[in-house]
Order: sequence, then C-alpha cells, then structure tokens
Amino acid sequence: MFSLPCRPAARLVAVGVLLLAAVPAGAQTWEAAPPMSVPRSDAAWAVLDGRLYVMGGRSSGGMILRSAEVYDPATGWAAIAELSRPRAEARAIVLDGAIYLLGGRDPGGASDDVDVYRPDLNRWDSAESLDDERIGVGAGVVGGQMYVIGGAGRGGTLLSSAERFENGDWEPYPTWSLSPPRALAGSASLGGAVVVAGGFGGAGPLASVERFVPGQPGAWRPPLRRARGGLARATDGPTHCAVGGRAGANGRTDAVERLRSGAGARTALAPLPAAREGAAAAVLGADLYVAGGAGEFGTVFATMVRLTGVAVGSESGPEAAGAVLALAGPNPTRGAVRLHYTLPTPAEARLSIVDVQGREVAVLVQGSAAAGPHAATWDAWGLPAGVYAARLTTTAGTAVVRFVVAR
Repeated sequence: MFSLPCRPAARLVAVGVLLLAAVPAGAQTWEAAPPMSVPRSDAAWAVLDGRLYVMGGRSSGGMILRSAEVYDPATGWAAIAELSRPRAEARAIVLDGAIYLLGGRDPGGASDDVDVYRPDLNRWDSAESLDDERIGVGAGVVGGQMYVIGGAGRGGTLLSSAERFENGDWEPYPTWSLSPPRALAGSASLGGAVVVAGGFGGAGPLASVERFVPGQPGAWRPPLRRARGGLARATDGPTHCAVGGRAGANGRTDAVERLRSGAGARTALAPLPAAREGAAAAVLGADLYVAGGAGEFGTVFATMVRLTGVAVGSESGPEAAGAVLALAGPNPTRGAVRLHYTLPTPAEARLSIVDVQGREVAVLVQGSAAAGPHAATWDAWGLPAGVYAARLTTTAGTAVVRFVVAR
C-alpha cells in the first residue's frame, strides 16, 4: 500500500514572498508574473489556445477547491466556471478544443470522475467515468484518443494499469503497464506518445521516464536528473521541462530541468526562487511559467514566476521534413516579430500568421524556398492584443511557434 505524501497546512505566508525575492543571479533569471486569485497547490492544469487553465487544487488551509481560472499572457488572470465538485490531484488533457479533467481526489477520497470544460460556453459537463479511481494519474492524447496510466487508487494502492477512451467508454488497455507503478508523475502527450516522468513509487520518488506508443509496451527515455514526485511537466512539443516537486521524505525541490528533442540528456535550468511541489507549469511562447504549489514550510502559493527564453519556440505536427521554426523576438511584442526558419532541403514552404481562432491574418512566405536558414519579420501593428502563432508548412508537415501581442 502507498500513502501519498501529506501537504502541511500553510503557515508563515510571508516566507513565500521573501523566497520569491531571492532570485538567483546569472544569465537566467526568474521574474515575477501576475499571481492567481487564490493560493492553490495540487491543481490540474492545461494549455489551450495559448492560455493556461488552472482548476481545483488545495487552498492554504488544505481545503479542496472548486474554483478555476485562466491566464492569458495578454490580459492576465480571469475566473472561469467552477468545477461541479471540489477536486485536487486530478489531471487535465485537451482534445478537440475542450479540457477533460480526469480522476483525482475529492472530499470522499479517490475519484473516477471525468468532467469536460468547453471554453466557448464557459461550462463544465459530466463525461464517462474512468474504469478505476485514480489519484495523480498520467494522461495524454494520441491519435485523437485519450489515455490514462498509473496513479493511486482507493486506499493508496499504486497502479501500473492503463485505460483508453474508445467507442464512448473507458476500457482497460493492457498493452501499457508502468514499471514500477507510480502516482503524481509528470505526464504529457509528445510526438505520438504519452510520456510519464518521475512520480512516487512504493520506495519513494522516482527518476525514471517511460514513453508509451499505442500498440507497443513502454520504452525507457533519458531519466530525470533528480528523482522527484509531485512535479509539474511543461512542454511546447520539442522542449520538455520538469519543474519542482518533492525529492525526499519532506524535501521539496526548486530544481528545473529541460530536455530538447533530439538531445540525449537533460540540462539544468535556473532553480525556482522557492521550492514548490504540486505547482502548475506551462510553456507559453518561448517562456516557462510556474504557478502555485506548496513550499518548504507548507506555504501554498498564489504567486506565478516566469523564466524567459526557455523553449526553442516551436512545436510540430509531423516534423516539417526536419524544418525548424523559431521565434527570434521579442515576445511579448507591441510591433514587429522576427522569425527564423531552416529548411534541410529545398521545399515548397508557406509561412503564415494565425490568431487563436485559427484564422489566417498574414502570409509571409509562399512558394519555393532554398535549403538553409531564412528570416522573416511580421508587423503586428493595428491588430488586437492576444495570442498569435506563426505556422510553417511544407509538404512533410507543419511547425508552429506561439507568441503574444501586447498593447
């Protein structure tokens, strides 16, 4: 049996403020960003249309929350519809423009509930429940299908099993099995697979990382530099970050590490201004945002911090024949945006700008392009503030980089 690490009630809230001010010196510097409306840890979170959605979690007093909010880099935080019931240690994934909230813990214990949030309606609806109750499950979407794996069931039993949503119902998916079983790992949908990193196993925090492709058993990936559970995982596609967590019996960590696609090892980034477990994290544009979480003294944070220039700035469908698209800056911008892209071979290429609704607002490049590096500039003057994306399309696929226009 497994007992998830307890989260002490908050105390000495001022400590969180003092720690936040202790930003390390050097090339990478964490900056203060707008705080959430309430302190929360162990919340579910998801990125949709360039915005960070944070849902439920625990308050400073340990109460499980129903409230939810969204962060837009252009406009700040705003409240959204409350959850149908309080939920912590749930996981959220995005499919077809909606956010699915999976399992977690409600005031009665482990939950198998699934709820779906539709941003256009600002409404939560109930969906088909999981087969098993799961706290801190790994989750992702591959090929338009939702998968969950692992987590802790009722009574704290660690799970290795997986489920897939198919034909309107959740069904066991025996092809996948975690080794070892774990809960409160970092998970993400990456390159046609679900990747599960770290988490708490029966003997404590784990460093191992497993990659799951439909129809195949799990495969090992480069391990985390530091074993940890309760970590946050953030990705834009080619850049994967593991943030904070608990590295020992009582020790929360400020460690942040990054793995870029094609690299064989992870690299350390600037440590967080304060150690955090159960935070929410997202890559928006080229920047890494970390919100909430619980600190070393049990303090639950409302604060959010940002580390700029973390991501390579692109994400891909099938990779565009090895093409690379990157944002050269600035981000956010009030005027011009500079883009760099590289083609490994001559190709027909189209570079365009789209808004959050997917509407094309400008075409920068259209036609045959030579192999090698290229540059383009787009002037955002006259367009409303918000999140936009540059999209590079070749015959082999699409690469995308998001950025923010501020006014």
